[in-house]
Amino acid sequence: MTKREDDEAVAGLPQRGEIRHDDHGLIVCHLCGRAFDLLPSHTRPAHGLTADEYRAEFGLGQRAALCSTDLSDKRARLQLDRLRGDPRYRRELSERMRTLGEISGDVKRRRRASVDLREQTLRAIRVANSERQAAGRWRGWPPPPRKRTWRECSWCGVPFLPVKRERGRDRVDRWRVTTRKTCSGACLSALRSALRSAEASERGARSG
Repeated sequence: MTKREDDEAVAGLPQRGEIRHDDHGLIVCHLCGRAFDLLPSHTRPAHGLTADEYRAEFGLGQRAALCSTDLSDKRARLQLDRLRGDPRYRRELSERMRTLGEISGDVKRRRRASVDLREQTLRAIRVANSERQAAGRWRGWPPPPRKRTWRECSWCGVPFLPVKRERGRDRVDRWRVTTRKTCSGACLSALRSALRSAEASERGARSG
């Protein structure tokens, strides 16, 4: 037991998640230990808690009755008498239950349709991936083995893998084999500068 539960047990207060009634059927407050016929009428002015806040604070169900056993039985009898003696109320209640059933069935159908759609989408993605792989357009890293051809950088001589990552319209990264001859942008810039210098020296030699 935690310290709070131990203190509650010592003080005789109801523990968390427990609804306790005294010998007269009155419900016992978790905070002060006093018994009442209707608990929310006490918790709001005395402890500043509404019925929903009280249930959430002490781990009670959302539909837990915060009243005495006599009041709960009286409410049940009134509800039963109203159900028996008022045909209009019976119709309204049956329509309400039918509506709830239709809503529940609609939610289940939508959930089932969502699961089917997800399975169809995953199946289509797997088929598309296999087609891309067969056609040489790979969807992820590494590229297919037949496309893994290492090249030697034209400037520094370091071997590199000539692939480029691109993002398509479906926002999926794909790796494409390129035709570049250098391993990095710095080597490409140096190679271009060397080629421009060589072309300039050739033009100077021709003009001289």
